[in-house]
Amino acid sequence: MPNLEWPKEFKDMSREMSSIINMEFATEFGDANCSLGSNYCFRIMLFMCSVLSFQLAFPACVALARYSPLRKRISQERLDTLLDRALHGMNIAMMALHAPISKKVASLLVCTWYNDVHVIDAAKTIECGNPVCVTTGLVFFFLYTLGIPVYVWLTLYYTLSPWAREKYKGSPMMARFKARHGFFCGKYEIDFWYYELLQITQRTLLIAVASFIQRGSYAQLFAKLLISGGFFVYLVRSAPFNSEKMDLLVTTNHFCTLATLWFALMMKIGFFEEEGVPEDVMSRMLMAIMFLPLLVALYIISGALYEACFVSCVNACVKGSRTGYRAAKKVSAFADRYGIMKSV
Repeated sequence: MPNLEWPKEFKDMSREMSSIINMEFATEFGDANCSLGSNYCFRIMLFMCSVLSFQLAFPACVALARYSPLRKRISQERLDTLLDRALHGMNIAMMALHAPISKKVASLLVCTWYNDVHVIDAAKTIECGNPVCVTTGLVFFFLYTLGIPVYVWLTLYYTLSPWAREKYKGSPMMARFKARHGFFCGKYEIDFWYYELLQITQRTLLIAVASFIQRGSYAQLFAKLLISGGFFVYLVRSAPFNSEKMDLLVTTNHFCTLATLWFALMMKIGFFEEEGVPEDVMSRMLMAIMFLPLLVALYIISGALYEACFVSCVNACVKGSRTGYRAAKKVSAFADRYGIMKSV
């Protein structure tokens, strides 16, 4: 944000969270002050190869179980369960890694001028067009940044779309498809099976805008506003989640993102300065906007815990009291029938 000084604790927390989410720690030098003599592009290439190897371990595990000499000791049911869980784990890994990998790939392809030399923006000691940077960036751009959305669309269309549900209706394969790929669309209504793909598209477009358009420029702000506003309107009109509380949380998150961008635009044109709004007031307003989704999430979690603990406990007590009352009536009827209490 231009001309706005954030509290030191907030900046440190934001820096640490960004490092974890974007996996920056995986390509940074440690405190030992030693290296293998590699540059930024080489470290990114090693990181990408490590991620690819990790994901290939899922199908490799299934292939090892299917074609190993011990295949006869593994039942077909257990092998099918292994395949379903391997695909489920690979899908979760892909969705978690898509955004940070796309950001790192973009950092290899974005160039800038520094001391009259055309260099990579993320590492100004490397000239633009370095073969390792370009090759790594293009390969993993098509493999991950574009490949994952294509994989998600094809997978959902042929397994969990309304057309696929009608085709496999009554088939045991539908239950296996849900076990494998339910992570993509399990939280959405059936008619919005594709919405996760829209989420990926939004994140990818925002990463592209943040990487390839000049930072802090009007063009970048307007592009982010256009992307965020378009997806926010579609989210409000469609309400794709199968839970009203999840709709509330995601809508609040998107609204706060859009409000932050409008706030940045107003600061860019000097609106608050002309109106005489103090910077500490602007800082508090921005922090309130950013913490609003957290408050909504805490409200939803507290409501869920209330229903899970208090309401369930009350229902169990009511059910127990009814059971005890019925048991007492049966005992009383039995005693009256045989004259037990009278004899006593």
